[in-house]
Amino acid sequence: LDAKLKQICARTDHPVHCLSNISPFVHGRPTVDTALDASIKAAANFAKYALAQVKQLAKKAPADMSSTYKDCVDFYENALEGFGETLAAHPARDMGTMETQLSGVITWLSRCEDEFFEAGGPSPLTGYANTLQSMTDDSLAI
Repeated sequence: LDAKLKQICARTDHPVHCLSNISPFVHGRPTVDTALDASIKAAANFAKYALAQVKQLAKKAPADMSSTYKDCVDFYENALEGFGETLAAHPARDMGTMETQLSGVITWLSRCEDEFFEAGGPSPLTGYANTLQSMTDDSLAI
């Protein structure tokens, strides 16, 4: 792996995961900008996967949990949209929008987890939420 990419990821809370998540998306000599773009794209790709899983689980949800799953589908869609807004703001270096959108992603994920907690059960989505939170934290750090 490129030493510059290692140096960039070393500044995150999850340097090993940062490297493994973003290296497939970095082409050519990495810069902070290309690493950030790669980090956001990697997180958005995982969010798409997680959203598909949430939708599948929602189809099988017991009746008493259907509204919780429906809300979580909405929250994961909002998170995915947040990554899109972040990518759109990146070329203009609109850091305010980028930070707001990435922070919003974390909020949407937390709201989903909170819904399961309030319903009195463990969340089957915690693994997806934790991974996305780590990826989002890395993007914020970069």
